[in-house]
Amino acid sequence: MVELEKEYGGLFRAMFALQKQAKRNGRASGGPVGANSVLHTFHDGMGELTNALAERMAGRLRLNRRVESLSRAGGRWQVCLTDERIEADAVILACPSFEAAEIVGKLAPDTADSLRDIRYAPVDVVCHGYRTEDIGHPLHGFGVLIPRSEGIRSLGCLWSDSIFTGQAPEGKHLLRTIIGGAHDPEVVRLSQAELDRLAFRDHQHILPIHKPPILVKTYRHPRGIAQYTLGHLQRVACTEELERHAPGVFFTGASYRGVSINGCVKDANRVAAAFWARYGVRV
Repeated sequence: MVELEKEYGGLFRAMFALQKQAKRNGRASGGPVGANSVLHTFHDGMGELTNALAERMAGRLRLNRRVESLSRAGGRWQVCLTDERIEADAVILACPSFEAAEIVGKLAPDTADSLRDIRYAPVDVVCHGYRTEDIGHPLHGFGVLIPRSEGIRSLGCLWSDSIFTGQAPEGKHLLRTIIGGAHDPEVVRLSQAELDRLAFRDHQHILPIHKPPILVKTYRHPRGIAQYTLGHLQRVACTEELERHAPGVFFTGASYRGVSINGCVKDANRVAAAFWARYGVRV
């Protein structure tokens, strides 16, 4: 939505421009993010991406294994798992910062302390499925962001099947409600049933919904979004210093330079380029 505002000079201008564009194309607005980029997803969800990556690494993956520590011996990195030790020329830590802190704790205690200082906000996503006739308003658009001044606890609601085709069967709608964030950490104390009721109540505040949902699915992320608070650049600098003094160790992921998928991909490309420059091997 930030990109929409930059591209069109405001969200309302963007909305009207996209509606006109959608009419010219003979379809309802699907929520593109600016003129030069489009939102994308996979038919069966983002899991398709990770599954495809896993297939490319068939036979080399070690799943459900915990890395206890990282050390250097004989010019190579020793990755210590609970039941084995793996030797490697390089190690890319693409895990959350709090996990990376435990891995490098013995190798670089100061860096580990900096990583532990990166805070996270909880985020819960409640998915509700409704019959079209039970919602007395057309859902043509991206959804809604809800300011705190409205007295509604949800951060926003995405009209998923309006953004992406194939997200709901004909005659049904899928709404994704985001609850939590840095200003509502107490969301972690709510039960799943309380979350479901909260999301439904907020739906009724913003839409003329006549009946309860026919589908409810909740995804909880107690440490969902890394918070780039004051001092974050210094914390990132600590990882960069370790990368310089421990050749072959790289940090990447949502904890450092961007929490979005685009941000993570951009940072992954940075690490891949550095890896290629050092080892002459593509990753």
